[in-house]
Amino acid sequence: MSTNSRVDKYRKTIRATAKQLGVPPSSELARHVSLLKMMREQIEIRLIDGRGDPDPDSLLKLDAALHQYMPTGEPAGVQLTIQVAKLCAKCRAELEVEPPPVAEEGPSPPPPKSPASLNVVPLKQPQRTIDNGAP
Repeated sequence: MSTNSRVDKYRKTIRATAKQLGVPPSSELARHVSLLKMMREQIEIRLIDGRGDPDPDSLLKLDAALHQYMPTGEPAGVQLTIQVAKLCAKCRAELEVEPPPVAEEGPSPPPPKSPASLNVVPLKQPQRTIDNGAP
């Protein structure tokens, strides 16, 4: 690999690393992590080409150094909470809502008694007209 192609590779690595880290390519962090990445790549190439055995300790140290700088890639956790809200029909302001009562398990209430058995006399409803509130 010629010197110019190595320089180009280094510049491309810096741009990609800066984008990954969210820093400008001119930052010291982007240059430092890019060099670590290139060192790691050189060890891989030597191993694949069969040009000597890399020192496992140096590979582990490089990996540990890269791990402390690189994002973990784990997806962000999302937690969704649904809250019931009641809105005013006119102004759309949120109204306080009481939670529904929790039904307790127990004996069923007796069926309602008929009005005749309760000694109740129904009252006649006055007929509604436009004058007394009919629609």
